[in-house]
Amino acid sequence: NRGKLLAFQVRALASLIPFMDLELTTIYGNQVIDIITKEMNSSVIDMHLTILISIQRLLEAQKFMELNEFKEKLFDPFFTKFWTRQISLTGGKILKAVLFTTSMIAQKAGLIYVIERLVEHLKDKLESLRVMSVSVITRVLKDTPENIVILPPNLEERLVDSLLIAFQEQKTGTNVFVKCFITLSEKLSKRLESYLLPIISTGLNMMSNNNQLLRRNAAELCASMTHICADLGQKELVSKLGAVFYENLGEPIGDVLQHVVRCLAEVVRYTEDLKKLQPPITQLLPTLTPILKNPHIGVCKNLLDLVGQISKRCSDVIPPREWNRVCNELLEIFKSPLKDIRVQANDTFGIIAEGVGPQEIIITLLNNLKMSERQIRLCSSIAMAIIAKACGTFTILPVLMNEYKTPDTNIKNGILKALAFMFEYIGEDCINYVYHMVPMLEHALTDRNIVLRQTASTVVKSLAVSCKSCDREDAFIHFLNLLIPNIFETSPHAIERMRSAITSLRVTIGTDILMQYIWAGLTHPSTTVKESYFAVFNIIKEEEEERLVRCYPLNEVEELINVI
Repeated sequence: NRGKLLAFQVRALASLIPFMDLELTTIYGNQVIDIITKEMNSSVIDMHLTILISIQRLLEAQKFMELNEFKEKLFDPFFTKFWTRQISLTGGKILKAVLFTTSMIAQKAGLIYVIERLVEHLKDKLESLRVMSVSVITRVLKDTPENIVILPPNLEERLVDSLLIAFQEQKTGTNVFVKCFITLSEKLSKRLESYLLPIISTGLNMMSNNNQLLRRNAAELCASMTHICADLGQKELVSKLGAVFYENLGEPIGDVLQHVVRCLAEVVRYTEDLKKLQPPITQLLPTLTPILKNPHIGVCKNLLDLVGQISKRCSDVIPPREWNRVCNELLEIFKSPLKDIRVQANDTFGIIAEGVGPQEIIITLLNNLKMSERQIRLCSSIAMAIIAKACGTFTILPVLMNEYKTPDTNIKNGILKALAFMFEYIGEDCINYVYHMVPMLEHALTDRNIVLRQTASTVVKSLAVSCKSCDREDAFIHFLNLLIPNIFETSPHAIERMRSAITSLRVTIGTDILMQYIWAGLTHPSTTVKESYFAVFNIIKEEEEERLVRCYPLNEVEELINVI
């Protein structure tokens, strides 16, 4: 048979070989090897796939042939016929099958054998073949079970040199070469020390390339090598990276800038004495502040990491005015649509407040509450809660309570929001501040402005949820007395907050006491009143139906019996 028919027959036979005993495997395995070596010159695509699948099945079978025979009869022809420029340009199933088959051969014949066959392809003029080779080398290194790979010194040197040449000659901007360097550094460990200087020098030279993709790869390579330089004691290289990448902070492309900032973050992380850093921290931070406006996600993440490290380790070196500028820019990041960015910005803000002290930052945040833009006021409220979490509630609560006396409604509302966020953040610690909050919340819950009453109910909810099983029932019963008259509000947002606050009080005062307020409304002759109370009752019934059983009153009131 010839063509497709032969291809499918060989594929079927090869699929059965792994299930045969040793004698049959030897007979049919040799026959399949003879057929596929003859058909390697075929132009039929199905035959190429069949050959690759057959090799995979033969590698899964029992050992019916010595390794040297495998290399001579099967592996050497495979590398000769399939590792060509034509295959690298083909793409699709053939290319994936070649890469997978090569990785299986590495498991059978060893890592050194495969790298020796592929290392010369890294210097080929065709980039697709270079990319194909480095992809397999990376995959083979990762699949090696040993944490540290020992290669012959000659092969090790040839591999690094070939990778550097391929990295410099790339045109498409793929990052497979960077991944290969990272994997190789993990596997070579301390033996990479002699190659660090040429690798870093190559990356720094490519930072001046006009192609933004090549600059991105160079920055990513240097950023990935920074911790390796530090681990191997190459402090001069780390310092050089910091000086060079500081000059590249003006990079206009976000994909490149994120790795530039990441490299600086790694330099700061692995520099023992930041006062000796070049450029000095007092010069670095003011340069980073304007970059906080950059909308690129990667830039934001790495920049927040860098600013957080500076604040942790040497916040006293930076003047308070500069930290205020940084905090103002962080407020803009709170608007990010990505939750990870917002959470990281919150953590960074707390680190800055903890290092610098809340007294410098809180003044700026209170001034922001006077601004007309709602988003700025909301972000400032969140920032106050973060400061309370980082520096202690006692540092900020007196300031907020004093500022609440301002007649401006926006400021009052912002302070109440800050208190709601703060009590939600600090959790059980808010038990100590319940009685201190009674006068302020009493004023807010009885104010004519519905917005203040709505926000105050959110504060009550945050307190109630955090104060479970505490001896503050009298304060929360007082809050309930102030909340019940608001049960008839018609504004959708307000009534939702009111009901949520009322139902949350059962956590602290208990369902029994709360239901004493609800029964009277359920039996009221007015339909409007009953509907308002039933809305609260249904929420309680849905969440705590079992506890309601012992709360049902035992009497002969006909209306109440019908409700029950």
